[in-house]
Amino acid sequence: MIGKIKKGSGFKGCVNYVLGKEQAALLHAEGVLAESNRDIIRSFILQAGMNPDLKKPVGHIALSYSPVDAPKLTDEKMVQLAQEYMREMKITDTQYIIVRHQDREHPHVHIVFNRIDNNGKTISDRNDMYRNEQVCKKLKAKHGLYFAKGKEHVKQHRLREPDKSKYEIYNAVKDEIGKSRNWQQLQTRLAEKGIGIHFKYRGQTGEVQGISFSKGEYTFKGSEIDRSFSFSKLDKCFGYAGMNVAGSQRQITFAPVREQAPVPGKADSPLITGSLGLFSASSPPVDEEPNFNLRKKKKKQTNSKKQLTLLIILIICGIVTTYQTTNSKEKATGTEQTETIVQNLPLNSDIYIKQTTTPGTPEILLQRTGYLVSYNSNTRIANWVAWKLTPERLKENTERINNFRPDPDLPKSKAVTTQDYKGSGWDRGHLCPAGDNKWDREAMIESFYMTNICPQHHNLNRGDWNELEQKCRKWVKKDSCLYIVAGPIFYDRKPQTIGEHKVAVPDAFFKVILSLHKRPKAIGFIYKNNEGNNPLDSYVNTVDEVERITGIDFFPALPDDIEKAVEASYNLKDWK
Repeated sequence: MIGKIKKGSGFKGCVNYVLGKEQAALLHAEGVLAESNRDIIRSFILQAGMNPDLKKPVGHIALSYSPVDAPKLTDEKMVQLAQEYMREMKITDTQYIIVRHQDREHPHVHIVFNRIDNNGKTISDRNDMYRNEQVCKKLKAKHGLYFAKGKEHVKQHRLREPDKSKYEIYNAVKDEIGKSRNWQQLQTRLAEKGIGIHFKYRGQTGEVQGISFSKGEYTFKGSEIDRSFSFSKLDKCFGYAGMNVAGSQRQITFAPVREQAPVPGKADSPLITGSLGLFSASSPPVDEEPNFNLRKKKKKQTNSKKQLTLLIILIICGIVTTYQTTNSKEKATGTEQTETIVQNLPLNSDIYIKQTTTPGTPEILLQRTGYLVSYNSNTRIANWVAWKLTPERLKENTERINNFRPDPDLPKSKAVTTQDYKGSGWDRGHLCPAGDNKWDREAMIESFYMTNICPQHHNLNRGDWNELEQKCRKWVKKDSCLYIVAGPIFYDRKPQTIGEHKVAVPDAFFKVILSLHKRPKAIGFIYKNNEGNNPLDSYVNTVDEVERITGIDFFPALPDDIEKAVEASYNLKDWK
């Protein structure tokens, strides 16, 4: 029995993940309306509103058991163990759901609980990692459960990224640590296996505070790989020699570290400031996203009050399920509610830039001056690119720069180049168009990074796709601000690839557009990757349909009722 604890800020992403898996079974629900995912999410959110100052009210625990125990682990037994685990962890008097997954050989359940209890108090997470280990050992002994011993028992050939890279690092360090006499030798041996070492120092001193290891595009703290891989424990393996070398590590050149975080030097860009910090979509159980809420402490209290005010308004006004009704009186009332809510929304905010990628999809977030890209290291193109378009950004402060170039923030060995497209017959099609980035020279240059480019049919690139780009520039003049997300669609699990880097050729493309001007509205478009030459209305879809096809949760920062309403329907006439 193994417990894995995570905390997050968004119930929506977590609940949809645990209930969205194939053959997922809701075994037990406590304190929530369980008619639908939305009802569960709404129940969690309402109770969390009792303490809006808590940044991460979401508790998520995955309890996994050995396949050896499978015969005895009925649904009833899994619920019993989960509830007993929660009592031992002092997670009581609060809302929770228990969901069983069948997608793995080993039995496991997911517990999602509210860290704000029924009395509005915070459930403490102090020493929860240590307590989790002790509780698991206790329950294992009490119920006669098997506890796998060590990482050697993990079926590594079945692992997906980033766990695959984590175990490769574990094996490499384990093999080389005994063969190395000091840190420099260990670094040299690991570098031969493509693994880099990075030391964290205390302030501007030479005192080593921590260690991390990198392989490819993934970086892990030593303690994340294994408890014995902390700097202090590894350093003891070298004895006196290790300390001598560690004290002068600033003079040693280490393999470069690849972070899955915003680009250094651009951490203050508004594109991700204020994001809601939903769960990451790496590999289950879902990890937490980096905390993009970078607002100053002085604004905390004000923002919390705004959130609480919005919550109260939603409760008073009721749930807005649709904005289109046949009765004129009902329609007018719906409009009034919508406008009231909109007044309390951040209408021109970058929190709508961050989308939620399908769990399990490789993702590297790359922050740019004019857009945010979710890059897929498997397909070698973006999962999605999102940006904000305003009338101010239509000002032509710089000329178009037709300089396609590899993304400088990817390793050279993995960075797509223009050579990959040479002789392929496919255009280098922009996702975030260069025409939307004329407002800033740096934004224009970055729009030609190959992470913003996809193989696209020549006629589509120059024709219908370009027509939609121009339509967006026309619409924004009326709506004052548009939030746009574009990306590829794959129907074939083994798509065609081009070039040395095997760049995947999309079967189709999507674009979804959100406007919060006066009355919220959204619209989706799907274009097959062919010559096109069709009228605009032939490509129109609801955002819900685009979500169904892509698996992406668009505009997760919107209140659920508004998101549901605008994504469920469209009216092209509203955009003309």
